[in-house]
Amino acid sequence: MNEVDLIPAEYRRKRQFIGWLKHSGIILSLMLVIVFGLVLVLKHSNDSLTAEIDQLKKQRAIASENGQRLKQLVGQKKTCNNNSNS
Repeated sequence: MNEVDLIPAEYRRKRQFIGWLKHSGIILSLMLVIVFGLVLVLKHSNDSLTAEIDQLKKQRAIASENGQRLKQLVGQKKTCNNNSNS
């Protein structure tokens, strides 16, 4: 005996389309959450790297100043040694 399909084909297509829309919406929402999370992680790491770079620049400036002072002191010492030897 043949079975009679009482559910119209148009209704089935509409239900399948609605299901597809729901799945697509969920996937899109998850992708947006992931992208937003990655943006926050990258912003945080960028801020911390910028702070570290600034700290290294300050340390380089201090080292450069100390190097210049050392050169001046060595030059003064040589001058003093030359004057005392004369």
